[in-house]
Amino acid sequence: MKFLIITCSLLLAFTSLYAQPDSDARDERIESLKVAFITEKLSLSSKEAQVFWPVYNDFSDQMKAIKDKQRDLAKSMRAKTELTDQEAEKLILDQVQLRQQEFDLTKKYIGEFKRVLPVKKVARLMTLEDEFRAIVMQRLREGRPRQNPRLR
Repeated sequence: MKFLIITCSLLLAFTSLYAQPDSDARDERIESLKVAFITEKLSLSSKEAQVFWPVYNDFSDQMKAIKDKQRDLAKSMRAKTELTDQEAEKLILDQVQLRQQEFDLTKKYIGEFKRVLPVKKVARLMTLEDEFRAIVMQRLREGRPRQNPRLR
C-alpha cells in the first residue's frame, strides 16, 4: 500500500514538473521527488533515512559545486573562438582535474555511505541518480509544449 501511494504521488508530481513557472520552485520540487524516489528504491527505514540523508546532502552539495565549475568551464570554452595552445592545454587540465575531483568525492562518500547503510543499498544508490535523472528528463520531454522553441 505504501509503495502504491509513493508511486502514484511520484507519477503525479512528474507530470506537473514542466508546468512549474519558477525554476527555483521546480528545482525544489524535483529535489523532493528525488528524496522520495531514493527513499523508496532503497527501502530506507526511518532510522536509516535519518542518518543517510545528512550524509547524502553533504555529498550532493559538494558534487553540485564541482558540476557548477564544470559548467562554467564549458561555458568559457564555448565563448572563446580562438584558443592558444597554452589556453587549450589549461582547459584540458582543468577538465581532467574536475573529473578527478568528482571521482575522489564519489570514492570518499561511498565509504561514508557504507558506514550508514548496508553495502547492497550503497551499490544500488550508485545507479539511482542516473535512473532518476532519466525519468525526469523523459517526463519533461513528454510534457514539453511543442510551440516553444526554447524548450526544444
